[in-house]
Amino acid sequence: AKAGRCFWSGQRMKHETQVEVLQDVRLLARHLATACLSLRTSRTFDAARLVCFASMVCVSDAVLRIQADDFPSPVSQHYNGTAPGPVTAFALDIGDFAAESQALLLTDPYL
Repeated sequence: AKAGRCFWSGQRMKHETQVEVLQDVRLLARHLATACLSLRTSRTFDAARLVCFASMVCVSDAVLRIQADDFPSPVSQHYNGTAPGPVTAFALDIGDFAAESQALLLTDPYL
């Protein structure tokens, strides 16, 4: 059931692809942070910034949960709970994001 709801959960991935996607998201986050710090803020801008960073967190979370076919990363194994030993998967709590996003001024329907 989960594979039908999430694009990433049913995907097979090689370690190099996993690393590349995470590095790309990291680079995008750095560029966005730089742009955010050089512009004046407004409620609309804060909303767009928050939604963009939240989207990057979602992609990173999904990619880290995939166990690579060729070389499973120890980081990924600990994150998704498949590492040997008494380990459970990490979970993201969206409670703070839900509370914060209630008052966002989203003027663009695509956000």
